[in-house]
Amino acid sequence: MIHLSFKYNQIFGVNMAHDFFSDRSPDNVNLTLAKESEFICQKLGLSVHKTKNGLEFLMDNANKEVMVQRLKRFGMSKLIILAYNKDPYFYNYTDIDMNKGLPSMYCSSENASSIDVTDSHKIEIKSSCKLQLKDSPYSVDIVKNGGGEQSWEKTVSEGNTIINLSPYGSGKYEIKDNGQTVDSFFYCESIAGTIKPFLVMEIFIKDLQDQINDILDKSAEPKIYNVNFKSRKSIWRYVIVMKNSNFDDLSIKLEDESVNFEKKEDYFNQQIKFKHMAFESNEQIPFADSSSFQFKLINNEADNSGCLFNALPLPSAKQLTFEQGQAVSEIIVII
Repeated sequence: MIHLSFKYNQIFGVNMAHDFFSDRSPDNVNLTLAKESEFICQKLGLSVHKTKNGLEFLMDNANKEVMVQRLKRFGMSKLIILAYNKDPYFYNYTDIDMNKGLPSMYCSSENASSIDVTDSHKIEIKSSCKLQLKDSPYSVDIVKNGGGEQSWEKTVSEGNTIINLSPYGSGKYEIKDNGQTVDSFFYCESIAGTIKPFLVMEIFIKDLQDQINDILDKSAEPKIYNVNFKSRKSIWRYVIVMKNSNFDDLSIKLEDESVNFEKKEDYFNQQIKFKHMAFESNEQIPFADSSSFQFKLINNEADNSGCLFNALPLPSAKQLTFEQGQAVSEIIVII
């Protein structure tokens, strides 16, 4: 009989998924630990490995007893995970409001093991330890939350006050006036330079303790935190430019008619020097890295009817614009 033993056990992991990608694995996303969290992992004896979709945290089986003891010591600690993205069109195809610039998002192990990121997760990320309150109300409370428990609070009663956050460490802070949250931000001392992560996640050790003990006893599977992003939807617009032709009655059709296009009668683009007409989808269509849509361009004129294009090129997230608050993807087709 052959006995197999494994040196490492996975304790937990963080996976990122995005509906834009056919395999739901976002390209160009890099998940990394904040520097202060690397120290905690070392003390707990956790080894961090990168995976296709995120990070996995492993424990050396030889350190089982040591880890149990250290879990008690670090029970109120947390791990901070930073997510960076090199794709310049990430926000274009992601269902997040860009009204006030490119936002960052925040989530934690307190929310759920599966988190659907929405506008409610948006937060300002500060890398400077100096918090300046300009023209603040007569009295505000600066509150840092940690693991569901208030870990620090400071009352400020004067405007133009500068507070040094360094002694209180990285984390999510709230500014409250008469008990009501008026602002929130995430301060992380290990973020340097102008490039900020698009996502910050806090994993609180206390949320993992029971799970880790069960895994050490081999009675539970590793806990996986799934962070999910939705694809942005937009109106698709085809602008047909008749550079080498002259048609008056065109239409765009999908064979199964699951998406319909209507001619936009009032469309005119003064930069286009040739006769042109525009068609818009009657519903918003989600962006995807690959699509099975095959839209046909049809000439409906009685004496010369027929299909001009069997498969029109598809609009993409690169062509995203906003018109009266509505997302529109326009593509120009020359015939």
